[in-house]
Amino acid sequence: MHKTPRNPSGLFSGLLLCATILFVLPGCTKHPKEHPKDAGSQEQQLNTMDFVKTIPIQKGRLSQEVIIPGRITFDPVHYRRVMSRVSALSTISIKAFPGDTVSRGELLAVLRSRQFQTAEAEAVSVLESHRINASG
Repeated sequence: MHKTPRNPSGLFSGLLLCATILFVLPGCTKHPKEHPKDAGSQEQQLNTMDFVKTIPIQKGRLSQEVIIPGRITFDPVHYRRVMSRVSALSTISIKAFPGDTVSRGELLAVLRSRQFQTAEAEAVSVLESHRINASG
């Protein structure tokens, strides 16, 4: 007959589990232990309403300044990148965040095109020169 050696770590784990159960179980009772009250002590019960102040609604401006230390970090949820297929377009500002609810016709972004601005300026100057020539 060949005997296999016992695993000492398994035996140790079992003993540790038993010791933990024996240590914890005496502290588990159904009812909390009652502490005897001193003859001179007074028990006071606090009501939540003792800490809450209610006031009537008033029209006015709320102004409260709170200065707290902080740190600015990058938040990928609020990061938006607009890529244009036309290299002449550049983004000035973005008005909607990912996950925002938007409606039809709402302004989502303001874009700028230097080529378009140049063409628009030329068209305005041509119109003004025609207007001046027509009136003169």
